[in-house]
Order: sequence, then structure tokens, then C-alpha cells
Amino acid sequence: MTTPRRITLEQGLFSLAFILALVVRFISLGTQPLTDREAKWALQALEIARGSKPLLGSQPAYLLLTAINFFIFGASNFMARFWPALAGAGLVLVPAAFQKHLGRKAAIFLAFALALDPGMLALSRMAGSQMMAVGFIALSLAAWQSRSYRLAGVMGGVALLCGPSAWFGALGLGFTWLILNYSGGRTRVDNTIQDDEGPGIVIPPLPFPVENPRKTAIKWGAGTLLLVGTLFLLVPNGLSAWAGSIVDFMRGWWTPGSVPLWIFLVVLLVYAPLALIFGLIGLARGLRKTDRTSIQLGLLSGTFFLLALIYPVHQAGDLVWMLVPVWSLAAIELSRYLDFGSARKWQIALVAGVTFAFMVFIWLDLISIPSAFTDPGILQSRMMLLLGALLLMILSMFLAAAVWEERIAQWGIVYGGAFALLLYTVSAGLNAAGLRQPFSSELWQPAPQFVQADLLIKTVDELSDWSKGHIQSLDITISSDLNSPALLWLLRNWQVEQVDALALDASPDLVILPQDVEIRLASAYRGQDFILRKTPVWYGLPLDGWLRWIVFRKIPEQSEFLVLWAQDDLFLDAGAGLDTSTP
Repeated sequence: MTTPRRITLEQGLFSLAFILALVVRFISLGTQPLTDREAKWALQALEIARGSKPLLGSQPAYLLLTAINFFIFGASNFMARFWPALAGAGLVLVPAAFQKHLGRKAAIFLAFALALDPGMLALSRMAGSQMMAVGFIALSLAAWQSRSYRLAGVMGGVALLCGPSAWFGALGLGFTWLILNYSGGRTRVDNTIQDDEGPGIVIPPLPFPVENPRKTAIKWGAGTLLLVGTLFLLVPNGLSAWAGSIVDFMRGWWTPGSVPLWIFLVVLLVYAPLALIFGLIGLARGLRKTDRTSIQLGLLSGTFFLLALIYPVHQAGDLVWMLVPVWSLAAIELSRYLDFGSARKWQIALVAGVTFAFMVFIWLDLISIPSAFTDPGILQSRMMLLLGALLLMILSMFLAAAVWEERIAQWGIVYGGAFALLLYTVSAGLNAAGLRQPFSSELWQPAPQFVQADLLIKTVDELSDWSKGHIQSLDITISSDLNSPALLWLLRNWQVEQVDALALDASPDLVILPQDVEIRLASAYRGQDFILRKTPVWYGLPLDGWLRWIVFRKIPEQSEFLVLWAQDDLFLDAGAGLDTSTP
């Protein structure tokens, strides 16, 4: 009789991190309307699910896997974002395979960091292949590290189908590998994952013979590429879309971009201060001690950051490739502070509490600074309070080091500062994921938001119900001047015709036009305007505007309107003599 295997604390913590990642990625996943960028891909997947043969874009993995979701479960915002969310949650499991290199405590830290990082959360909740590329490439590397070569091939095959973002990641990994290989930085990988903190996880030998690991992974990867890339041979042009993704990535090197370089620094400082601060400290420590893992992670971070800067069509989402190794460095550094040794815990707790209190005061002072820009006297006093709080915090650390010992002061400021930055990171993550109301503009989500989509669909549903007795029974004509995939996705279940110009003798039930276009048809119509797009004004924002956005998530926005025109006889009060000439 065999004794049932007990779940260890380590396995329980990894499971908890994975469950947390699933919750924060899937909760209210379908609440926010799709943006134009998301709807562009979702509409192609919907055409595949309906049996059409559209010309596929350069993200075949997302299109084909999402088409399966739409065919089985129906098309919805939730299903359109399902695979990126699942890939983002799967990324949390990757640190478990690299405990030998990171350390067991650091790997657990990293798992929770990847679950809550604002950038990972934002991209995991956006329809498209960017998060899928990161997740599947990381899972492929983790499977290889765990000697699951078949799984590594499958994950790698799916990753290659994720479009230009996958080639971006492959280029960064390839450059790093070449540098390490050329400099002799490659390490021998054994089959036991362990560190100096105790016994590790021993991966047993496979129960069946395995041929050359590289050949095995390539065979399974090629098979996955063929089957998934053609949706089990049902959509053969998926492979041409895969080849087109290479062309699109190469074309990006000579296509001028529109995102300035300073945006990347703002993203890192605003969304990832905890990772950035402790990652840089960990890298400095690793360089001083010539720690191979830290040096390799630092090189990988630098490579991806440089690629994100020099790639002409770069976007903020490219930084997620850098954030994984940066968080790894930060996790290694933070894990060093878990062994108290002979230090007095109450002294460390006291210093940590003082540090946390000062950081809370500094944040409260920052909140009041944006409104003080109109009065130079008040602004000066607020800045003096800010500098005074910083100086007092530093002096208190020197005092703690003098009275007790330097290690107590150092550990106290690390614990207090890390806890304050952790709370800030969680708050920024909730904002980036769109889990806070009202919805805020975020740098991770640069596409304009269709903020009144729910109101628009409710209006057309009610008009149809009033006039026909059930919804989705009216014909809708949309002007192509709107150029809005998000609008077409919203009306995906309606009979929609998109036209360049309306014929004078046409009389559709509903017409949707840009706000500046007048309707000139034979029938009488009533109109109502809706906000189609709300675009945040990031460029040219003054300092007080940036501070106001950081603390309140308020930023000037430009709105673009559409007008929904409905035939007069669709209303309950038709013929009552109301003025219907203008919206």
C-alpha cells in the first residue's frame, strides 16, 4: 500500500500564485468593450468560426485558437481575451522550473510578482498575441529545463505562431544566447533543481527512452506548427499568415514609429518601481560577486530594453519581455532578506514601520502637489515637506544603524520600502487591468476606448424590441468613414452593411454616421450621438498633468462621436409631431 504524496509548502505557494494569477486575469474579463486594435483580430477569428475564409493577419495562433472558442462557446469579449489571459496565468508557473538558478525562495517571489505585475496584467487582458508570445516562449523554455522535450516543442510551436511579438522575443533571446556563448557564459544544466537553502525538487528520469532532445523538440514543434497553424488542416492559409508574420516583423525595422522613447522610461518608473529598484540593486550585487545567474539576467534585461528602444514600431507592451528578467533579479535580491539570523526581529519591524510611515506621508504629499501648481507659495511648501520627509527618513536609518547595527537599518528600510512599493504595484495593477471604476487611461493600453459601447448596444436593442418584438431584427447601415472595428464587433450579431456613401433612395432602419456628416434620406430619422473613441492626450502634458495622472489617473482626453440615426416610425411616439431634424 502506497502512502499518498503530500503537497509541500513550496508546491502550495506556487499553486496559490497560479490561482491568484487566474483570478486577477479572468475576473470581469469581458466587461470592458474591445478596442479597435483588439476587435481587428477578434473579427477575423469570428469569420473563421463562421466558416468564412478571410485573409488572415500575422497572428495565426490567436486567430485560430480563438476561432475554436467562438465556434464552441459563442463570440464574446470574454472569449476574445481568453487565450492571452490563460497564457499570462501560465507564465506564473515558469519560475518553478528555474529554482536551481534562482533559488527556491526567489522563484516563489517571482511567481507572485508575475501574477500581479501591472504590465503582465494589462497585456493578459487584451485580445491579441503579445502576451501569448511571452507566455508560450517562457513555457517552452521551462519545459525544456524540466526535460519535457515534447511539451517544449509543442509550446514552442504555438509561440512561433504568435506573430511579430514572438520574433521580437526570439531575437532578444538569440542575441543574449550568442553573447553568452561567445563569452563562455553558458552553464551546464543538471537534472536536480536545488539551492543552498535545502533539498530541491528532483525530476525523475523519463519512463521511456528519449532520442536527441533537440530533434524531439523540433519534431513536436513542427507538428504543432502544422496542426495548430492550419487548425487541423481546416484553415491552410494559417501557414501563409505565419510566414507573413516574419515579413511584418522585418518590415517594422524600416517603418517609422509614433511612440517617443521617453514613454518607455515613464512606463518603467510608474508601473514597475519595485522591480526596477531591487532589480538594479540585485544586478549590482551580482556584478560585484560575479554571480553568473544575475549577470545573465542583467544581460537579458539590457538586450530586451535596447531592442524595445531601437525597434522603430515599438510600443509599451514590448517592455514585458524585459520585465521578466528584471523581476527575476528583484526576486533574487529580496529573497536575501528572509534569513534573519541572529538579528532582533522587533528592531527590524520598528525600522520597517518608520520607513513605511514616511513613504505613506510622502505619497499623501504627492497627492496634494498637482493642485498646488496654481499657487507658487503652496507648491513651495509642499516641495519642502516632501524633501523634509525624505531627509528625516534617511536620518532615521542612520540613527538606527548607529544605535543598533547597520544590518538592522538596511533590512528595515528594505522591508518598509518593499511593502509600500508592493501596495503601490498592486494598485497600479488593478488600474492597468481595468478592474477599478471608473475606468482609467493607462500607458499599457494606448488604443482609444469605446466608452459608450454598452449604451449604444442597449439603445439599438431597445429600438428593435419596441418595433419588432425582439432584438437584433433591424438592418443597420454604417459609414465606412468611421473606420471602427470595435463598432463592427459590437454589432457582430446584427445585419450590418458598411457603405462609403448612402444612396438617396435608401431607407435602412438604423444608420450610424460620423458626427460631422448629415443624413439626407427620404425617410424621417431621429438621431442621438455617442462617444466612439476617447483618446488620452499623453504628449505635451505638463508636469502637473503627469503628477495628476500618476496619483489620480486623470488626464485630458479627446472624444470622437458617432450619431445613431433611427427611422422615426420605430419609436413608440411616432407621428406625435416631435421635431426630428437634429440629434
